[in-house]
Amino acid sequence: MGFLVAGVGGFSSGILLRSVWEFGWEPIVFVGVLALMCGVAWFLVPRRAYTLGAVFCLFVVLGMLRAGNDTPLPSVFAQDLKHRVSYEGIVVADPDLRDASQRVEVRVKSGEVATTMLVVASRSPSVGVGDRVYVAGTLTLPEPFADDNGRIFRYDKYLERDGVRFILNFAFLRVVTPAPWYSISAALARVKHLFLDGLATTLPEPASSLAGGVVIGGKTGLGSDLQNAFVRSGLVQIIVLSGYNVMIVAEWIMAILAFTRLSRRWGAFAGATAVLIFVGIAGLSATALRAALMAMIALYAHATGRTYAASRALLVAVFLMLLYNPLYLAFDPGFGLSVVATAGLIWLVPIIEIRLGFIKNAFFKNAASTTLAAQIAVLPLLLYDTGNLSLVSLPANILAMPIVPLSMGFSALAGLAGILFSPLAPLLGIMSALPAYLTNTYLIWLARESAALPFAAFTLPPFPSWLVLLAYAALIAIASSKRFSATSQLRLAKNASISARSLLFMLGALAALTFFIYRPLFSASIISVSVLEAGKGHAVLIRSPKGDLTLVDTGSDASILRALGETLAPWQRSLDTLILTSDKNAEKGGLSYVINRYHIKKVMSVGGQTIPYGISLPLGDATLTAVAPAVFSLSYGSSSMKISSTSLARTFLSDGNEFR
Repeated sequence: MGFLVAGVGGFSSGILLRSVWEFGWEPIVFVGVLALMCGVAWFLVPRRAYTLGAVFCLFVVLGMLRAGNDTPLPSVFAQDLKHRVSYEGIVVADPDLRDASQRVEVRVKSGEVATTMLVVASRSPSVGVGDRVYVAGTLTLPEPFADDNGRIFRYDKYLERDGVRFILNFAFLRVVTPAPWYSISAALARVKHLFLDGLATTLPEPASSLAGGVVIGGKTGLGSDLQNAFVRSGLVQIIVLSGYNVMIVAEWIMAILAFTRLSRRWGAFAGATAVLIFVGIAGLSATALRAALMAMIALYAHATGRTYAASRALLVAVFLMLLYNPLYLAFDPGFGLSVVATAGLIWLVPIIEIRLGFIKNAFFKNAASTTLAAQIAVLPLLLYDTGNLSLVSLPANILAMPIVPLSMGFSALAGLAGILFSPLAPLLGIMSALPAYLTNTYLIWLARESAALPFAAFTLPPFPSWLVLLAYAALIAIASSKRFSATSQLRLAKNASISARSLLFMLGALAALTFFIYRPLFSASIISVSVLEAGKGHAVLIRSPKGDLTLVDTGSDASILRALGETLAPWQRSLDTLILTSDKNAEKGGLSYVINRYHIKKVMSVGGQTIPYGISLPLGDATLTAVAPAVFSLSYGSSSMKISSTSLARTFLSDGNEFR
């Protein structure tokens, strides 16, 4: 096991170093010399540490060499950059459908040179895997971009991991010939869409889209608000093919095989075939492939009568996938999160279960320990990638985890019911899908309500990658330490009462804190309107019942920052909407200060041709109507009020009946 860890760790380290930093052959030679020195040291003084060091350094070199094989852009296509071009090609992946557009990966060929392009076109016409299409558009290169918080996303490398090197923007798309009947990939895609169509006939939106997400992954049809709710609540892994879906399917397959009379070998072959078909239908994402490889290793162990070690299977799967495509490691966030989550389930669950000995119910103990392990494992990488710190993620996942396998099973039955019964007995299909509707509606409710809680999530500023490595080094030290070893149960049992008392104290403190923080959730829905003095002008801060913040105007100078600092919570650094009612300095002079200090999701300017005065703007459950510069009315329920530059600086509250 030690040599496997050293080899896979070294190979991954070499790939990571070459992916993050560009360098020549000198560091590779240096690490190679280190490997040679460790080998000589072992020859002179045979010690395991020298052997492991030699293996680690040798595989670091191999990882560097593997990650250094960058393929240059095909010159025949590169010469047409920023020009309007047209090609014929084959659709190689299921289209990514948006509300008004679709993104299609098309394999095109010019002479003997072929490449893959991401075609961004309108949602019509509908295309499928294997279709030959004609595309025309402006040829560009994918480029890295920074998100709202300054994090750089290597979009070019993210696409390159799937072989996509170019983007065809503002494209025209037309199907030339449909996919041939003998195309396996096209057949699997047809099965996927047949299943999704079956769900659409038996389940209403958004339960139908969520059902498709929990079974085969995908977010099409959920809408940005609901997607954001799943992200904010820490439940986003439910609606993407994270490997958890594949793991559940593999467990179902092995459970079914246990009741059959098939021999071990034939049972393993049937199980492997079923897993491959499922992954092919759902999509060949890196996370799904990782889970499928681990499932295959488990089936092989079952067939040969060998012991299945999940830790070794994970390391072997990671090594094989990085050997196949080294871009997975640094440029596929889903792959990294899937690997660390699986590692957490393997190495952290036993440690946490022992310390949860005060929970007598085995089911709840397992649910709490697996959720804690997965959340702890993914937290450093998740914060580095997105900055999203969800404070409700742990309780939300504990409440969701027992329902997800049920949702998958019921959703699969709902899709099959739609396929079988919809043409002749649609009511029977709808009745059969009732359990799927209930489970998926529960998950939607859980995501929305947990995301809507005050202080449910925060966005952290970017931080250096070495902190992530330091965090995982600490986790590895804890998992491998004898002090925390799951085998030291006798010594831990002696101190179990102390650990239990400590945990109970922490849970009690957390419950008390939760009461004070989430107390507004159990009170009436109240909208808050704060009129702020900001230099020679005014600004108005509106907090919706769900906690969304809208700032109307920014005052005349930097004093708006003091006014906001006295009104907002100390940790609040974002505003949902900024509305400007005038171009005059008294109403927008503090704009630059607000933009530099606060993250603003949406800016709207009233009084021009786009949004003239008198137009009603929805603010959640409230409605704002600007009638003149710095003059607007706000309606909430049956209550309304008018605010102008002469309004006194104070806070008004309304429960929907009247402002006070």
